[in-house]
Amino acid sequence: MGLCLLAVAPMWAQAIPPCPAPGTPLAKRTWKGGMAEYKAYIAASKLTGTAQAQAFAQFLQKYPQSDYRLPALQQEMAGYVTAKNYAAAERAAEAVLKNPHAPAAVQAGAFTVIAYYLPNAAANLPASSARMSQDLVRIDWAAHCGRQALAATQAPAHKKAQASYVFNRASGFVDLQRHHYAAAAGHFQSAVEFNSKDAQSYYWLGISELYKKPANFSRGLFYVARAQALAPHATIISNYLQKAYTGYHGSAQGLNSLESTAQGSAQPPAGFKISSARDIAMAQYQAELKKVNAANAAARAKLYPADTFRGIKQRLMNPATRFGEWKKVKGQTYQLQGIVVSATRRTVDLSVDPFDQQAKPPKVDVHLLLAKPQRVHSGAHVTITGAAAAFHTTPSFVMVMSKGKVE
Repeated sequence: MGLCLLAVAPMWAQAIPPCPAPGTPLAKRTWKGGMAEYKAYIAASKLTGTAQAQAFAQFLQKYPQSDYRLPALQQEMAGYVTAKNYAAAERAAEAVLKNPHAPAAVQAGAFTVIAYYLPNAAANLPASSARMSQDLVRIDWAAHCGRQALAATQAPAHKKAQASYVFNRASGFVDLQRHHYAAAAGHFQSAVEFNSKDAQSYYWLGISELYKKPANFSRGLFYVARAQALAPHATIISNYLQKAYTGYHGSAQGLNSLESTAQGSAQPPAGFKISSARDIAMAQYQAELKKVNAANAAARAKLYPADTFRGIKQRLMNPATRFGEWKKVKGQTYQLQGIVVSATRRTVDLSVDPFDQQAKPPKVDVHLLLAKPQRVHSGAHVTITGAAAAFHTTPSFVMVMSKGKVE
């Protein structure tokens, strides 16, 4: 099984060659070589695998003008496919396609062999090599012309579905290598829906999902994990999964769970999601912020003593206690400490409440009217004395104090 780690081939695509026109089968066949030709053909057809392929190759060499040349080529191709000698099968398929008597159905079979073999072989080539560019054109040609030939046949539905699977797989490989990741993902998705045991297509589908714009990391990592489940000894897949998962998630935590899910499912379950390292960090930040806000809210809700500025502020902010509290506070002289927010020779705006002092800039709690002009600097920590003269609660609480003095 050929597995490519990453698609980095040139993005430009060459024009694919024209598709061969379907041939017209011979109306009548005869054994031009007599009984010897007949016996050689029958003997070869009784063999299997490599022996069958080699016997038909010898038949074709001995009887090059045979009326049975096309079926002999098909048998040679089939023998090599059975023997998993795909390079030889591809060469036989090319000969089938050059035969002027090959009808669309025969052409579709030959294109299927080329479209299946070449991506696996090309996956092991350097992506920038001239051979890769040539193979991509041939794969594109085989998938395109194969679909065209298939559409012209009356093959059973399951046969057409199987051939379409191979052509989708081939087109996906071409799109992947040319950086057309979304299109590649669509082709590979169709392929794995037909064959949920195809580790290679799952691996390529995962890479396509990870690199398309926008990327779908959860689906991409699932499909790579599915490929690993189907091909557990393919170290290139397991290494890629480990690196991609930890790079996205931030650690290997949860990887075993992903592998278990992919082992038992051909597609990601509904709502499946893998959190990114950024998502996890944000969730942790939000949780900490929630704790801090809750603590601050609890502190603000606490009723402070009535003789403190915060206690007075709380009671004046509450409509239920406002009237009674102001009767006690109005005209009373208080000494307060705070931070100067702004000042003139006649007024000082002060932040007194510790919670308001934490704001950037500090919030004003007291507007002090000075009894005598004074020079006060913004940002200074001071102690003031003044009498409660008025207050307002909107847009925020501010107490106005008169007869003021800054110490």
